[in-house]
Amino acid sequence: MAKTQRYSMEFGKKEKVLNYACQTYQLSRPNKVGTVMTLIRECQPKTIQK
Repeated sequence: MAKTQRYSMEFGKKEKVLNYACQTYQLSRPNKVGTVMTLIRECQPKTIQK
């Protein structure tokens, strides 16, 4: 079997704790995160050209 390429860090046991905390305390909700998507849209480039 070929090894799958991973694009994220290995968190091991910590990943379960992070997932549990995010689900339990709803840390990924917009009111907890803030207006991150708005900031990302403001910072994104208008074109791909350099």
